[in-house]
Amino acid sequence: MENYGANPQLAALQAQLQNVIQGYNQLNAAPGTKSQAVQTIPFVEGLDGAMKFLKNMAPGSSAAVFDSDKPIFYMLNVDANGVPAKVKLGKFTLEDPPEPESNTVTKKDLEDFKNEIRNLLSQRNNYKHENKNGGNQQ
Repeated sequence: MENYGANPQLAALQAQLQNVIQGYNQLNAAPGTKSQAVQTIPFVEGLDGAMKFLKNMAPGSSAAVFDSDKPIFYMLNVDANGVPAKVKLGKFTLEDPPEPESNTVTKKDLEDFKNEIRNLLSQRNNYKHENKNGGNQQ
């Protein structure tokens, strides 16, 4: 797959979209058949690139093409007679996925816990020692 543009976020999005399409194709493949080749996600350079892509589309087809430099996509349609319909533009935002909740313990957490246990044991031992040596004397 070609990587258009220098925007690393869009390149990452391109790879994610490709994985989604591949997974969709595998889920929808007929049982007992091998999945077909993965569709590529077309990236174009601006509206001019989208219009060039539109001119090469088959009659009665639709496509979404992504801008290689901006977080936008173009919805392209060609009617059954091969006449291009109005191009629609969509925008999306790129976001980092939320951090998963972690049930792991860090080394610092273990050290803190170990020190807390030591402090509690030390307090208990001091209490026992005081009571053993007449800590209740008045």
